[in-house]
Amino acid sequence: KLVFVIAREFVRMTRDTANVMPDESLLSEAAKKANQKPWDLDTVLGFGYYQHFQIWVVQTLIAIVGALNYYNLVFMVSDPPDWGCKNATVETCAEGEGEKNICGGGEVVFNTSHQNFIHSLPVEHHWLCDRKILGPGVLTATYVGMIVNSLVFGQLCDTWGRKPVFHLTNITFIVCRLISFHVTTHYVSFIILTALGTGFFPVGVRAGYTIVAEICDEKGRKFAFISGWIWWVIGLAVLPFMAKFLGDWYALGMATTLINVILLLFYPLLPESPRWLLGQGKFKEAAKIIETMRKINQDAPIPNLPEVLEKIANMDKKSTDATIGLLSVIKRKSL
Repeated sequence: KLVFVIAREFVRMTRDTANVMPDESLLSEAAKKANQKPWDLDTVLGFGYYQHFQIWVVQTLIAIVGALNYYNLVFMVSDPPDWGCKNATVETCAEGEGEKNICGGGEVVFNTSHQNFIHSLPVEHHWLCDRKILGPGVLTATYVGMIVNSLVFGQLCDTWGRKPVFHLTNITFIVCRLISFHVTTHYVSFIILTALGTGFFPVGVRAGYTIVAEICDEKGRKFAFISGWIWWVIGLAVLPFMAKFLGDWYALGMATTLINVILLLFYPLLPESPRWLLGQGKFKEAAKIIETMRKINQDAPIPNLPEVLEKIANMDKKSTDATIGLLSVIKRKSL
């Protein structure tokens, strides 16, 4: 009787265990999932030849060109270091307003041998005496334009994409500046065009920096940020030597504007940000760019990449669903 009871319990336990155990197909699938590499966007993007080219070639050019665009007007509207009237008996700055009150409407003489002399706009148009404010007025218009363009194109970076805004601001800069250099006698038109043409710095440059940073993993982003600032400072350091060598506001303006044409040639080489494309739900477009990157980097292709990217995007969305507000600055240590 005892043997019978033990046998019956064994049969019952075996039947119950069989009911809860998965079949062989489920076990096989679980084993595959256990061995599968856990993908995240940084791992998918990687860091190789493709990113190095974008950082050290494309972004380097963006940084240097952006620096030249940003600071060239300072030299173009610089005041003459030493000047006077050809007729020494005439007062240099008489009371009143207008050019007639400069040297009594007579000839103005500039010390062209001075080490800091540049044939600037104040020299060419006699922005002297009470007209001396016209030079700083150009810089004021520049900074106002930067603020307005940042508000407009900064929003478009998130709606249109980084790449269109980068090239749009660059083209706008080239066109507006080239026209403005030929209407300097019409001061109001000149400063309006100058303000309109300030979109490339800071917004266009920032859009380019963002693209390069967003195609890199964490390691690559460190190189991108360091490189961007270093080459921007180098561009600023080179500009005074350019101004002194050229010695003329028009030549300096044309040189530091036409150099932006080089960036137009990089249109097929500078991709859209895959991270932005994921945020827009454009997984196939992002996958196409990443496949090119991984091929150049000699990384193994990822099967079903659009589906993998969609899963990554959904996971990122869930992790960032928390409401962000002003209190986040206080609550979050990282901020």
